[in-house]
Amino acid sequence: MHRAGDIPELFLDHTIIRRRIRSITPEESELLFNELILHTIFQRRITTDPAFRWSICTTIASDAETSEMLRRAIIDTMSDRKDHAEQSSFKNSTITDCQNTICTLFSDETALPLHYWETKWAGMIYQTIAYPTAIQTSPPERQGLLHPMDRAIISAFMQEKDAETFSKITEDLSASDPLTDAITDVAYRWFLALSYDEQLSILNKTYPEDGWTPLIRTLSMFEQSTDALIDGARYCSATHLIEAARELYSYALSRTEDPVQKQICYKEMGLLSRNLGDAERAFPEFQSALEAAREVKGSDAGSFNDELIYLCEVADRLGLSQEGDGMYDRLIRIAHNLYGEERRRLLIQIATSCRRSGWFDREYAIIEELIGEEDLNNTVLSRLDTLNRSMQRDGTLNHALLKDLEAGAEAEYTLIRGILAFGAFQFNDALTWFKRSVTVKNRPDTRLWVARASWYADIRDLHSSAGKDDLLETRIIRRILETQSIQDAAEVLIADGKEDGEEYDGLLILIEAMRGDDLTDRISSLTELIQKASVAQSKKTYLLRITGKVLSECGIKTAITLFRRALKTTTDKESRAQLLSEIAYWHESQGQITRALDAYNHAVSVVTKFPGAWYGLARMHAQNGEFDAAMESIDTALGLMPENEEYHLLKRDLTMLNDTQDLDQERKHQIDILDRHLFIWGDHVPETFIRRYQNLIIPDTDERLSERDDKAGPVMRSRGDVIQVRNGVLHDLIK
Repeated sequence: MHRAGDIPELFLDHTIIRRRIRSITPEESELLFNELILHTIFQRRITTDPAFRWSICTTIASDAETSEMLRRAIIDTMSDRKDHAEQSSFKNSTITDCQNTICTLFSDETALPLHYWETKWAGMIYQTIAYPTAIQTSPPERQGLLHPMDRAIISAFMQEKDAETFSKITEDLSASDPLTDAITDVAYRWFLALSYDEQLSILNKTYPEDGWTPLIRTLSMFEQSTDALIDGARYCSATHLIEAARELYSYALSRTEDPVQKQICYKEMGLLSRNLGDAERAFPEFQSALEAAREVKGSDAGSFNDELIYLCEVADRLGLSQEGDGMYDRLIRIAHNLYGEERRRLLIQIATSCRRSGWFDREYAIIEELIGEEDLNNTVLSRLDTLNRSMQRDGTLNHALLKDLEAGAEAEYTLIRGILAFGAFQFNDALTWFKRSVTVKNRPDTRLWVARASWYADIRDLHSSAGKDDLLETRIIRRILETQSIQDAAEVLIADGKEDGEEYDGLLILIEAMRGDDLTDRISSLTELIQKASVAQSKKTYLLRITGKVLSECGIKTAITLFRRALKTTTDKESRAQLLSEIAYWHESQGQITRALDAYNHAVSVVTKFPGAWYGLARMHAQNGEFDAAMESIDTALGLMPENEEYHLLKRDLTMLNDTQDLDQERKHQIDILDRHLFIWGDHVPETFIRRYQNLIIPDTDERLSERDDKAGPVMRSRGDVIQVRNGVLHDLIK
């Protein structure tokens, strides 16, 4: 814990971060920014991935002080000690909001443009961090159950004297969220004490490193109950983690002879297999579930089992049934012998299986029968509406249309589950879901997800889902997997790029693949490759410009060199004006107003009717305090593109500004500085600008309000609203 010092309390709220930024140099601010980005990624991973939590805690176990801290945190949580929950730095840390909050905070305190910090984030995420696409993908929601990995963590850190307290977990699972938070809080404090390189090393791995099988086997050391294993498997299934769910169900089966528990495990495994389209695997699982159900003591031999419906469905998919939809008639007759809610529930279940099997006429008949029932499910009414819209003039259903709709729905369902698994850094599971989605409905966007998951999982299954209409990103990733050569992948970009915008995303893939390499040399090689390529000169210019744009968006200084090289390759005025505007925007994002002004002026001198450059000039004049010149530039931009809403917003705000000429020189200077900083932002700016203007009338307003409000993070306000406050302050100062 060599860096514990003031680090853990540093990030409890944004007020403290603001003070820290103000007290350090610009260079130190960038280092602090990088640290905070790592912390947001850590928090994202540790709340998303139980295997990651387990790995961290097994490492913590080697440190006696931190081990005791974790044990005490768990005991305090299970003892319902509210003071511990309130002191949780992880739970109360507002830095978990997202990187956008961090970028806004740093821009507000350093007066550097928001885009400057956004490019710093993008550059770091693509050049330093593994799996950037997963970091930017939504993770699944954490379930309300206590994951068996967390149970194992708790067991590992408990002592004999804690046994009585530990037994409470099995009685009350409502404590799962506080317990997980307690574990993650201590892990967060431990992470803060590591060096920067150690933090990176931890974040750039996938977990579990050797797969779920050996990890699940370690649970045997902690005497997990079968019920706990089943709850954990359900947790994993709900968070789209296939491998972990199956391993936990299998482990639970090896631990029990209870037919009820066996029925649950086999049925849940069968449903997972069915959702993945694996009917061959689902059939014996549903069969085993049905056999277990019949062994349950005291069960009614004439009762209706869901497993029977599922078994009929997968039998139909495997072509094992000779009855066609007649087998559903038999199921319906059984269901009709039941009453009330149970009857309705089973008929809806049968209708769903009919739909999945393509027996739409039978499904329609069941739904029509249910129409007169009370408390009808809205989903049933929605399904009836779909069936009615698919009705043909002769009164029959359009089966081809319905099958296509079903395929689309299943493809979307499995795609979303894959994306959520991907967002949980479980790339093997994500790949399984994506492949299922492609099998059901083969689409270019889904094949891109297959390629991404294959890349991150380091699986070179390259051709199973290839298509002629693959996106450029997909083709580039496939080439990287095939050859492990960035140059070969760059050749795909040059040869296949169609100047339709896909090149931007393709270049991000290349930047990501260059992680850990000498980026300057790599970019130089890429530039040389473009310049020597046997393509039209206009395409070379375009590729150099897009490469520069990607580098610019990642805050990489080589961008300016690419733009200037591209300028030398073309005499086309439109291209030159566009490149000059890109150069200007680079300088603008770096806070270099004079250089940006020169480049924007150069752009409009090449193409006078270039609204984007005039808009850039208006921004730069405003940031320079030259509001009359800014108004002239924005008027010119609006004359060329009157439909642009951003242009109108800037003109509105410039028009609202009251003149400062009647102020004394000191006050005028203070207002002018705030005004210039105000126009670094877009239409929305941090609320702190209101405080800064008000502070000219009431000293110390900024400090007093920031203590009260900033713990929740930067609040954004319309720039027009801030200008109204500014004008009110101006009026009070002149009186």
